[in-house]
Amino acid sequence: MAHPVVTRLQNNPNATLILVVVTLILAFAANLYGLFYGISIVIPHLFYIPIILAAFFFPRRGVPFAIALSAAYFLMVAVVRPGNLTDIISAAGRCVVYILIAAVVSYLSERVSERESALKQAKEEWERTFNAVPDLIALIDMEHRILRINRAMAQSLGIPPEQAVGMRC
Repeated sequence: MAHPVVTRLQNNPNATLILVVVTLILAFAANLYGLFYGISIVIPHLFYIPIILAAFFFPRRGVPFAIALSAAYFLMVAVVRPGNLTDIISAAGRCVVYILIAAVVSYLSERVSERESALKQAKEEWERTFNAVPDLIALIDMEHRILRINRAMAQSLGIPPEQAVGMRC
């Protein structure tokens, strides 16, 4: 089951996009600051945040996003630290890792989305079948409380199905 924050972000693409952009700007700002002061080891890990967010919430755009981010990061390192071959080689390696992480997260996000869709479809089919059965059906828990009734049972009782939930049988 999805966390409420994730669900809210999935339902509001603008908020998700803003979150990705803000984390991206912060990551670039922190990296630019770090490069000017010779810090090029730890701060680049901040790019994982916008990459993972973009790949998770926009799986089909995750890899292109990571490629664009990687190119911009590599150019930033090459411009700010042009004579430091170690930093440039490290940046190139990080770029490959960024793209791989985006690919993995995008793939997993697609798989989760497909499974959620299949589960939703199975639930809808079960509900249609449950309500189409002309026999009176009630699902009851161990304390004899009604969890759910089908339409036939609701018509027999003369109440909406939702009203029966929680009643004792």
